[in-house]
Amino acid sequence: MKQYIVSCIQRLKSYSKQLDGETILYNKKWWIFNDVGEAEVFIFRPNNDLLLSRNGVVTKGKWTLNGADATLLVEFDKISYLYQPAFIDNNLLAFNLYGTKENIIMIDEQNKDNFQPRTLNELNKYFEDKEKLLLEEKRKLEQLLLGQKLEDEKNQKKVLLEQKRNSYVYHNPEYIKIEEYIDNKDGLLLVVCFLVFVVPLIAVAIVANNGIKPELKIPIISAAGVILILLIYLIIRTVKKISEKKRELKDLEKKLSAEFDRKNNLH
Repeated sequence: MKQYIVSCIQRLKSYSKQLDGETILYNKKWWIFNDVGEAEVFIFRPNNDLLLSRNGVVTKGKWTLNGADATLLVEFDKISYLYQPAFIDNNLLAFNLYGTKENIIMIDEQNKDNFQPRTLNELNKYFEDKEKLLLEEKRKLEQLLLGQKLEDEKNQKKVLLEQKRNSYVYHNPEYIKIEEYIDNKDGLLLVVCFLVFVVPLIAVAIVANNGIKPELKIPIISAAGVILILLIYLIIRTVKKISEKKRELKDLEKKLSAEFDRKNNLH
């Protein structure tokens, strides 16, 4: 198995996928990169048997994956090699021979038709292009996150400013006074509307009472009619006052908002 020094592979380590024996290594044919034309293939079996085919000649060995740091121990002919993951993507596995700068590159047979570097220069170019692509993706992600952060800060400032504006407007003494006036009038309007409904019922009940002298029924109905007219007049007057005060309140709200914006140089 030839091992190679690949210039930028260490810089790609932070972008690497995690090594998982069951989902990545098991029962696949891994072509070992070399630039001398030999056909070398690794087959990792779940029982820790490791088959190395070199130009069709198979040698049997052992492999162990340490789950703590994903180091890979490979043994052939009583000689053991300790590798640590250097870079893993959808095309290849790159393992660094522990304590050295040398690497073994393995390519999934399923990707071999589309990805088959024949020289070290081609392999280096793949890693260089990969690094450029990942750096560009990182830059775009950072720009996206920065833009989102700026947008969030802008929205946060907008919400805070709106809260301050509302506090300035709705805690204004004049605004509170008008609101209280409207609330009181709304209460009065509710009572008067109730009386408009109740007075005719009381008048009808009194007139229908056989104990009431006939000569009193007409005055009672007349009095109820007068009261009803007065109540309706009061409703109209109250509604008008409430409408006027609501318009006044709206105008005051606009005035105070504009005043707040001027004080905070928002125009």
